[in-house]
Amino acid sequence: MAELNQDKNTFRSHKNPSGNLGYCWSTFLHLLRVNWGFSILGPTFMIYCSLPFLLILAAFLYSDHIKEHQRPEITVFLAEKVSPDKAALLAKMAAAVSVTYQITIIEPKTAAKKVAKTLNLSADLQEAIKFPRTIQIIFPNDADPLVLEELAQLLAADSRVTGVYSTIETHKLLQRTRCHWVLILSIGLCFTGVISLLFGYFLITIIGRPHISEMSTMFLLGVPSLESSRPLQILGLVFGAVYLLGCLVVYPALVRGMTISVDWFFYFHRLNEPKLDLPSMKILISLAFMVVMYLVGVLFAIRKIHVSIMKSASENE
Repeated sequence: MAELNQDKNTFRSHKNPSGNLGYCWSTFLHLLRVNWGFSILGPTFMIYCSLPFLLILAAFLYSDHIKEHQRPEITVFLAEKVSPDKAALLAKMAAAVSVTYQITIIEPKTAAKKVAKTLNLSADLQEAIKFPRTIQIIFPNDADPLVLEELAQLLAADSRVTGVYSTIETHKLLQRTRCHWVLILSIGLCFTGVISLLFGYFLITIIGRPHISEMSTMFLLGVPSLESSRPLQILGLVFGAVYLLGCLVVYPALVRGMTISVDWFFYFHRLNEPKLDLPSMKILISLAFMVVMYLVGVLFAIRKIHVSIMKSASENE
């Protein structure tokens, strides 16, 4: 015991910061090499578990984007005998019923050109296709859906009209699902946060448990448990940084795939070209929350390791 106390005093009197730093990094690299499977599969598994929440978050933010840019509209297909003057008169009648954002009368040749350009059709086929004259009526986002539905019914009953297509129901659906999106997003955030916390806890516990005897010996020699567990702390921080970067890389791909699918299903116009800007504040806050929960799990694991070190050291004294 006297020799052990002498070793403690010798260690405390010859503390070397650069030597401690070298110990931390060499031990950290050793842990990475020994636990290379956890080093690769650990962050990958965390990112994989976060994919459902990231997809929900992307859908929530995209729904806001849709509500901001995609206005309710009614497309009226006119009979062939309807002249441009009668089409303009019908458009004025629609504008008198409800406030409109934009009214466009599309001539048959213009419609044929747009369809041929979209489908990459030949000029001969473009000439052969006959489209009716149409009226595209776009309304403000705050337009009353009941008024728009009555207007659509009036237009459908008009003898000059052969068909009516509208996005009113889709717009109403987006307005109603706002509260549901918030609830689903909150549940997903909490669930993913709990998974991140448990993963951080068990990951560091599994990696650190085989080295408790070594750290307890260092504790008996005068090395604080906080210092001996420093490589595990660095390992937890590195895994957290890799997890965050991985989510930031995967998120744009999820947004791209989701927007293309939603735009195709709901027939939205030109919304399938998302700009790859910097992540919004909502995304960064959500990812920061998940990383913080993971680090909380790491701290709990480090705390448990400290308790195990002191317990093992007391048994060996």
